[in-house]
Amino acid sequence: MKKLFLFLALTICVLPLYAQSMDKNLQKASDYYYGNNGKEQDYVKAVKYFKKSAKKNPLGQYCLANCYGGGIGVEQNYSEAARWFRISADLGYAESQYALAELYTYGLGVQRDSLEAFRLYMQAAQQEHAAAQYEVGMCYVRGNGVNENAEQAAHWLRQSALQGYAEAQVNYGYCFYEAYGVKQNYAEAFKWFHYAALQQDAAGQYRVGLCYYLGVGVEQNFQQAVKWYTLAAEQGHVVAQYELALCYDNGEGVEQDLSMAAKWYLAAAEQGHTSAQYNIGVCYEYGDGVEQDLSQALSWYLKAKDDPLAQYKIATFYAYGKVVEQNDSLAFQWFHLAADQGLDRAQYYLGAYYYAGIGVQQDYEQAMHWLTQAAAQGNSDAMNDIGLCYLEGEGVEQNYQEAVSYFSRSAELKNMSGQYNMGYCHFFGYGTKQDYQQAFQWFQLSAEQGYADAQYFVAVCYYYGYGVASDVEVSNQWMQLAAQNGNEDAINYLNSLNTAAK
Repeated sequence: MKKLFLFLALTICVLPLYAQSMDKNLQKASDYYYGNNGKEQDYVKAVKYFKKSAKKNPLGQYCLANCYGGGIGVEQNYSEAARWFRISADLGYAESQYALAELYTYGLGVQRDSLEAFRLYMQAAQQEHAAAQYEVGMCYVRGNGVNENAEQAAHWLRQSALQGYAEAQVNYGYCFYEAYGVKQNYAEAFKWFHYAALQQDAAGQYRVGLCYYLGVGVEQNFQQAVKWYTLAAEQGHVVAQYELALCYDNGEGVEQDLSMAAKWYLAAAEQGHTSAQYNIGVCYEYGDGVEQDLSQALSWYLKAKDDPLAQYKIATFYAYGKVVEQNDSLAFQWFHLAADQGLDRAQYYLGAYYYAGIGVQQDYEQAMHWLTQAAAQGNSDAMNDIGLCYLEGEGVEQNYQEAVSYFSRSAELKNMSGQYNMGYCHFFGYGTKQDYQQAFQWFQLSAEQGYADAQYFVAVCYYYGYGVASDVEVSNQWMQLAAQNGNEDAINYLNSLNTAAK
């Protein structure tokens, strides 16, 4: 509807051009409309003289139609607006052809009719009406009132762009960017985006920023990207606001500033940008750039509830009882939504929930299904858990070699559980030849990441000299660390030492 109000305001722009018109009624209408030449501004009297002018003058007809359309000096009546635009349009007046086409596009005062809208746009376009040329181009893009035709779209967008019409310049540039109706040419795309940007067009500014960010059509320059993103963002361009937030978040082209990142995430989020809603939720959850507020975090995640990342976050809130009552069933449901959209970490949790029977009846086959989905996307936790399924024969036939295969893939991705289980298999000879040296190396890698069970086995290896030279003092250090991190065997061992000492 924004475009409609733009054309209804054209009366204000056109009348001064005809202030010296031979049409005395139009002259008087102009004087009353603006309060010129000693006349007090009076829209009702202006309409009176527009009506007189409209008997013969297509400009008077056009102005009268605008008054009806905008409810200026007369009760708003789109049907009357359409009638007077039609009379003027039939006399070949391009502004009226364009305005009437808009009414047919939006179905105001007339039945919506894309064929008639296209016909009228074309009539005006053939008279070099820049906005109409743009609309003809976009009709060819969208297939509105005419068959989609990329070459014709590019042709008419070019005609409009050459007249300096900013929206056309952006879209003509996009034709070059996407090879739509023209040969792909990023430099040419950048040129047209830049023309629009120099006219303060927000979409053009955003596109220029994006080209600088990606180094497409112009040398990559993050500082320039931030400059143009900022100009577009300040005009309310939602994607520019989001991209600018990312630049502040990651320190690209500007010094990292989490508060500025949060500011622009919030601006985009309030306009309904789903990824921004998720990211401002993350900001509130962890206190990044804003005061930590878990309720606000959950509120924004729920606004972005169709996004798999947001669904995953909502699931974790229910799983761990963050500002909501802990609820395994709801956690399972939200994990499932995210998993269905292909989010690997949600697939992993869903598999784990099926495996343990959390929020759902235990089902090893379903557990294996979802863990396999996650593992196929490179999720190292899922690889480790599949290894456990093969080790224990749960959901699959027990197969130590397959277990080692999955543990190995997980461990190579530096997963501390996978590293521990590789150590465990080498230590006891499950699915591989018993090898204390290999066992110790994997235990140590896991232990250094803070895995308590691995720390306990490192202590055991040092104590007995399994795969490493025996060192009771070092063994004690690892045993203490394992106990501090909650390993029950380490705790019991140290307690037994304390008891014996007494």
